[in-house]
Amino acid sequence: MPSGAITLAPGLRLHRDEGWIELDGFVPIDVREQDRTGYTLIRYLEAIAVTPMSGKDHEALIVTSVRPSTIHAALLALGLEPGRPGQITWDGRVAVALPAVGAPVSVTLREADAPPPGTPIEDYIIHADTGGAFDASALGEAPAWVFAGSLLEGGAYAADAQGLVVGLHTFGTEMVSLRLAMSPDSFIEEPVWIAHPQRTPPFGTDVVLRLTVGIRP
Repeated sequence: MPSGAITLAPGLRLHRDEGWIELDGFVPIDVREQDRTGYTLIRYLEAIAVTPMSGKDHEALIVTSVRPSTIHAALLALGLEPGRPGQITWDGRVAVALPAVGAPVSVTLREADAPPPGTPIEDYIIHADTGGAFDASALGEAPAWVFAGSLLEGGAYAADAQGLVVGLHTFGTEMVSLRLAMSPDSFIEEPVWIAHPQRTPPFGTDVVLRLTVGIRP
């Protein structure tokens, strides 16, 4: 464990002076999986990090067992203020995307035995058709990722029930959100983002997700 870090819960560490938290997890997808004809299956991403409660293991880069509400408390301990997740609403028959708001965070990912801080999460995502890089800053105003803080629904923390730790598409209950609202419904927006086939670690690899206060320089 890095010097100066403290363990808040199993799989969750905080370094107050350096302004980050880390989550342990594993890669739940095989980006090289092929069907019986040898065709490589396309795995569109809907989230970055989820818990087993989400049912989105096959559409995320990392699964962690740490509860989103516990991660929320850790970010509060770093002095961050939560905002609200993005939303997709309707104005008549027109879908309206409302961006997420909240304190800015940077997101990196690394294999568990690799040195910190890891690789920017954007580098693990590419366009399915063009192979183009996922440039989060070009998709919306800075910051790209924010501490949205999920929602309370019936007195319960929604991200715990739905398992959305770090979102990509907008479900409205993400604990950390991409600022730009992107609908997960294909009839509103065609899915285009997939896990990078060369950079994404193999299925089952132990990984560490780091959330750092502020925008990465």
